[in-house]
Amino acid sequence: MRRFKAIATVILWLTVSLPAVTLAQSGLTEYGLGGIPQASVQNPAFRPYASLVIGLPAMSSVSAGACNTSFSFDDIFVEKPTDDSLHLDLTRPIGSKTDINYFSENIAVDLLMLGFKIDKTFLTMGIRNRLTSRVYYTTDLLKFVWQGNADNINRQFNLTGSGVYQEHLNNYYLGLSFPVAYGIDMGVRVNFLQGLSNIATQTPQLALLTRTSQQTGYELIAKTDFQVHTSGFSQFLSDSVNFSPVDYFLAFNNIGFSLDVGINARIGDQFTVQASVTDFGKIYWYGNPETYNSGADEVNFSGVEYDFTADNENSPGQVYLDSLSNLLHIKESKNIYTTTLRTKVFVNGQYNTLNKKNRFNLLFAGRFLEESFEYALSVGYTFAPSEKFAVKLNYSYLKYAPLNLGLGFYFTFKPFQIYFVTDNVAAFIYPTAQKYAGVHVGINILIPSTYKNDIPTQKQIGKTIIAEPESTGTKD
Repeated sequence: MRRFKAIATVILWLTVSLPAVTLAQSGLTEYGLGGIPQASVQNPAFRPYASLVIGLPAMSSVSAGACNTSFSFDDIFVEKPTDDSLHLDLTRPIGSKTDINYFSENIAVDLLMLGFKIDKTFLTMGIRNRLTSRVYYTTDLLKFVWQGNADNINRQFNLTGSGVYQEHLNNYYLGLSFPVAYGIDMGVRVNFLQGLSNIATQTPQLALLTRTSQQTGYELIAKTDFQVHTSGFSQFLSDSVNFSPVDYFLAFNNIGFSLDVGINARIGDQFTVQASVTDFGKIYWYGNPETYNSGADEVNFSGVEYDFTADNENSPGQVYLDSLSNLLHIKESKNIYTTTLRTKVFVNGQYNTLNKKNRFNLLFAGRFLEESFEYALSVGYTFAPSEKFAVKLNYSYLKYAPLNLGLGFYFTFKPFQIYFVTDNVAAFIYPTAQKYAGVHVGINILIPSTYKNDIPTQKQIGKTIIAEPESTGTKD
């Protein structure tokens, strides 16, 4: 029971702190910006403008971002009429027409990265550290927190769908990009996943009802049907003082596999179609897995008594959790469980001018969440006067944040390349008004390509294919 209270504390901490401190990256602006080796994260068919790529450890790729589908900082903190101080006001979020919203974060750092050309194939390998967290909450949960239950007697708050998902892993990958036909490149990347830690909650039924009681005045009736999976937290929860980060990062108890595939097809000299599917896979959590199930379908809760003058050993929060845990009759088990990665899909159409210096693209992107599919649309313009420099302007539409102006660029000065990509420039100018932000930066070492274009321009005269002299160029 002590372990469940510790897990509950972690879940509560994630719920409260995640909106304020975390970020997440989607790569909408980055897709198709082929001069950056890390663009292959979204499509393994992409290859860089180099014969050798060396990623500086923990510097070649650092991406982070955040999204909150319901509100921004300015939506919930408003100025008081009497002075300039801010106060919390959840009036706007609780008026949302969406039943379930979420906070989300995704941070990724490449610990190692290497890529090189073998004949007509480009091979990439490396280790990427990834942290993903999401907190789902219903509009009724916000109403309960903001309005309380005194003004909602005999009204049931629906909390079904609320929960927390956190996943920390190391991704060991090996990718290949190779031509399969004239103008068509395929890409495949296999990933071995080392699961470090996980929290996954499920709430098939969760509701709160307040009604009057002759004995206590009020009582809270909760319908409880929930399940909490955890793995990788045993050492930290049992002995946080002696917790060893080295043991944590070197533990290979939890393993998984995933697959990324992509295609890059040129249609004539000016049109390109690109598509990819990433993060198709699972993680099997073997390392000290713990599952907590609610043992009571319905709980009557009339509050707790706490003596602030006499109780010096337990905090009010601890007393509250003790009382709640006893009522819920938590059942603990150590069953192995699996989690599924959130698969992403990309479909992109690109038009190039004949001199290849101007590119226009239209991108559809989507990802599968727990019980929904979230999509985004993006349109961009890239100016690439040479292989050493390119800049991209981008607009992205997301359902919860329809106005996102993105910017991306890379600059190469032998042998280094510096790049910067963001999906929402406004997040750097006016961050408190944004629901969505994302940034990806890094430094690579590039050894320029010494080969010419693998696939020469062709003209068809009657039934005869004539290959023109090969010209230097690069692949998108």
